[in-house]
Amino acid sequence: MRPFSPHKIDWESLIVYEDERLLAVNKPAGISTLRERHRPHASVVEFVRKIRPGARPCHRLDKPTSGILLMAKDGETYRKIALMFQRRQIEKHYWALVEGTRKFNDVAVKVRIGVANGKVFLDPQDGKKSLTVFNTEKVFGRHTLLDCRPVTGRTHQIRVHLAYLRTPIIGDELYGGDHIYLSQFKRKYKRNPEETEEPLNQGFLLHAKKLSFIHPQTGQPVLIDCPLSKNFELCLRTLEKYDPPPTI
Repeated sequence: MRPFSPHKIDWESLIVYEDERLLAVNKPAGISTLRERHRPHASVVEFVRKIRPGARPCHRLDKPTSGILLMAKDGETYRKIALMFQRRQIEKHYWALVEGTRKFNDVAVKVRIGVANGKVFLDPQDGKKSLTVFNTEKVFGRHTLLDCRPVTGRTHQIRVHLAYLRTPIIGDELYGGDHIYLSQFKRKYKRNPEETEEPLNQGFLLHAKKLSFIHPQTGQPVLIDCPLSKNFELCLRTLEKYDPPPTI
């Protein structure tokens, strides 16, 4: 993955929703939601607070995951939204580009997930209950764009469940995902033999696409739809051009 510099980002431009109580930003891949020990000033929270002082994240996204991060502007709203996440009153949809061609129609994975010593694994006996529902958005020649709806919120849940289905996320090396290269698709692709070909994907391709919920203050429905990252879009356009689904 290419070097990532959050200091060069225009964070104001990444706001995808805002009102008096709530704020949602399009979190870039490669930056943590909260501060890390070795990089205490390089987190979404630290940068967003420079433009919206006091903003607090109501949930977390994995460091390599991009997309909607919902934040509260005051303590009361934070507590209400956090409780709504806990009670599963906020519907979440992620988009993932995965290996293989899959036609999923409300495929539900309920395999229990365990965590020990920082590692996440399938644990049918003693793991915590988990549920993710998968639907196919688009099929390419050798890959599939999926809509993933996690009903529960376990660590690495979508990633683990997709690995269980033998459809790992592109670039998710931790769970068996490979990268995609232009040479895999483009005929007569030429490169300098002395250079190593860079993958098209930068990190893995999992994006928090949509959030829907009832606003805790107004009581009105809220739907936030977050644009894909430029790299995710680039990978999709490349597949559309060079790896379209086979014609029948």
